[in-house]
Amino acid sequence: MSSWLFSSKLIQRRLVVGWRVAWVLLLFFGEWMVFRQAIRGCLLPARTAIRSPGHVEKAERIVFVADPQITDFYSYDRSPMLLWWTEVYSDMYMRRSYAHLLRQQRPDIVVFVGDLMDGGREWKDDDDGWHDEMQRFFRLFPRQANMIQLYTSGNHDIGISTGIQRHVYDRFRRAFGPLSAVQPLAHNHTLLTVDTVALTSTDDLVRLEAEKVLAQWVAPPPPPSRAMLGGRDPPPHPQTMLVSHVPLHRPELTDCGPFRKQSRASIYQHFGYQYQNLLDASLSSTLLNRVQPNLVFSGDDHDFCQVTHTYGGGSDATSMMRPQQQPPQPPLQRSKQRQATEFTVPTFSMAQGVRRPGYMWVHATPEGLVPQLCWLPDQLRIFMVYGWAGALTMLTLLASRLWSHERFTHFQAIRMDRIKRDEEAMSSSSTAPRPSSPSISIQINTNGLTTTTSSANSPRPSLQELALAVGKDILQVAVVAIPFYLFCILAL
Repeated sequence: MSSWLFSSKLIQRRLVVGWRVAWVLLLFFGEWMVFRQAIRGCLLPARTAIRSPGHVEKAERIVFVADPQITDFYSYDRSPMLLWWTEVYSDMYMRRSYAHLLRQQRPDIVVFVGDLMDGGREWKDDDDGWHDEMQRFFRLFPRQANMIQLYTSGNHDIGISTGIQRHVYDRFRRAFGPLSAVQPLAHNHTLLTVDTVALTSTDDLVRLEAEKVLAQWVAPPPPPSRAMLGGRDPPPHPQTMLVSHVPLHRPELTDCGPFRKQSRASIYQHFGYQYQNLLDASLSSTLLNRVQPNLVFSGDDHDFCQVTHTYGGGSDATSMMRPQQQPPQPPLQRSKQRQATEFTVPTFSMAQGVRRPGYMWVHATPEGLVPQLCWLPDQLRIFMVYGWAGALTMLTLLASRLWSHERFTHFQAIRMDRIKRDEEAMSSSSTAPRPSSPSISIQINTNGLTTTTSSANSPRPSLQELALAVGKDILQVAVVAIPFYLFCILAL
């Protein structure tokens, strides 16, 4: 009996130790490895240009981050505790993902496609809240000295259309720099960021920067056709990328492609408080004809979408700018219809209504601009795995204790039956009457003290004792798992 008790306790200790190790491995995987593997599974290709010391090459590797939309006081109508929990975990998710992205991708440019904050347009100038949220954003997405960071505004940052206030726009621009710019890339490609949210404003000064950039932009001529080259393939031609926070207008029910995660297969035009789902058709047409992009990157929708726009010559390319703002330039020649592929970049946050956040990168190669969609981990699934693992931990510890309890009862019944048979045998072989009660033996221990030992076993454990034993086992696992989880939150 004593050997079985020792074996049972050893099995229980090994089970507790096993779950401690399992939880350390699970938490390390869920809090670090899964993020590393998500980024590693979508690495940018190696640079095509060899960088020599002291020589600055033009950017080849561009990453697009859309709608981080950091959660704040204006985000949700939730209890303070739940809102705090959402802020902490969404911040931790983005900080961890961005750190892995910079460490493994090593991009030359990161473009933030608007909606950097959730309630940026709501904070008052005399309130420290906006300044605190700006500092919080740069803690999650720190500026890098060896990398170009470009920003454009979103409707959550400054509002949209008649809702844009000049002081809110100016405050945002002071913090994040020019919101419209032309960035040369490697192999003569070009990145053009346009603050299209500002272009919807009725305030001339809010629109001024974006209008100037568009007025000064000269689109490259279209590539020669094979007919013009006598049937030969045309050589590589410089390409242009356009960045707009709000997606461009498209026909109703235009399908977004198979990689969209939401049940709604398209982005439809809809207006509400300080938002609109698509740019107006006239502004979209102006942007396409003026910029003549090959690729367009947008945000706002929080889910991925891929559509193709067809546009013609530059007949209305300057209609959005007043004559006095347009510098002297040769008239645009009408060209045949061209196409631009628009990619709506998924949100980078776990708290914006999609299970799989994501980002995109573009590699500028001699042959052209190569885009790639990348997905980030499903944080809800990670929490679900933790929940399943927690339930399995408690069930196995409970089952082990129940098994020990049943084995104890079984061995106790066998021993009592053996004692009873031995006593009956001894009674039938002896003429002297013997008591039927269990025998008592007297032993002298090493200290010379006498102890009495009953041949009967100790009483059967109660359900309360069983519950306390299981709780003790769970606590022994938790004293290792919980501190390690806190370490993962703070250090990884």
